[in-house]
Amino acid sequence: MKRLIAPSGERTRILHIVSDSIPQRVVFTAERPSGGGPPDGTVEVVRRRWFARKAPETSPLSARQSFAKGFADVDYAIYVTPREDVAITFETRHFERKTLFLVLLGILVVAVLAAAAVPLL
Repeated sequence: MKRLIAPSGERTRILHIVSDSIPQRVVFTAERPSGGGPPDGTVEVVRRRWFARKAPETSPLSARQSFAKGFADVDYAIYVTPREDVAITFETRHFERKTLFLVLLGILVVAVLAAAAVPLL
């Protein structure tokens, strides 16, 4: 499971999904690393549909969060702004932008190697 720390008072992007039209549920937990009560702060969900950007959705930060990502959400990001440091742990897995670029880079490397091997045959 993906785990990260969102520093207090800073707007931290905890998830960014791009070019993925698969509807899915995003579920994560938030807790103070030092313990002592539920987390406090805000969660902002920013989504861009195929041809339009929706207004950001803001909700209070709680111990367990769940958000739906729809079919038309081709650019989807979640930001957290906690009042104290918060540890975020995802309960779900997602195909993020970094993974997409790594897959595309792998395909490019295979294509270059194949193009280089053709004259040798």
